[in-house]
Amino acid sequence: MKILQVITRMDSIGGAQRHVVELSRAASGMGHELHLAYGGDMALSQDELTGVTLHPLGSLQREISPWKDACAFFELRKLMRTLRPDIVATHSTKAGI
Repeated sequence: MKILQVITRMDSIGGAQRHVVELSRAASGMGHELHLAYGGDMALSQDELTGVTLHPLGSLQREISPWKDACAFFELRKLMRTLRPDIVATHSTKAGI
């Protein structure tokens, strides 16, 4: 199964980020194809996300910005059309919207 997880930020490691990492590791370990789309910089090393394909979204940010929010929507839509995931899981408010 192809899974896309989306989270607003990965530049710090808090509860939501740790949850995404643990879900990703578990699903990847079960043989699923994992993709993680995120805003901000990546605070983890690739070793911590073995088996997960990373997709930074340059426009996705925590702060409200109508222009950047619209750009993030189109970035994410393009990624989803390219990947055609079976499941999309969103984490954190902005990513969920």
